[in-house]
Amino acid sequence: MEDTGLTREGRLQREKMRLQAAKWFEEGVPQAKLARRLGASRQAVHVWHKKWENGGIQALHSARPSGRRPLVSEDEFAQVAEALKQAPPRTASPGRCGPWPGSAG
Repeated sequence: MEDTGLTREGRLQREKMRLQAAKWFEEGVPQAKLARRLGASRQAVHVWHKKWENGGIQALHSARPSGRRPLVSEDEFAQVAEALKQAPPRTASPGRCGPWPGSAG
């Protein structure tokens, strides 16, 4: 579905828009007017209308994201991101220049 790349919240918000559009399709509201009301492109509304015509309101529900399921949840990812923000900055440690100790250099 066109939601590829959106967060869970983004997918839910987009689905809510499509379901509202379906109600207005049933009322006969013109697609251009729907696009303005929803802040969506006319092309997106046209695609939603075609899906609605062919599969009803069920066709407008969000599909789960494609691809492999993440190994960490969104909450775990947020925790790691926060921990990284809190970590002290890395400092460069002085390295040794030249040959390894004990090597013939």
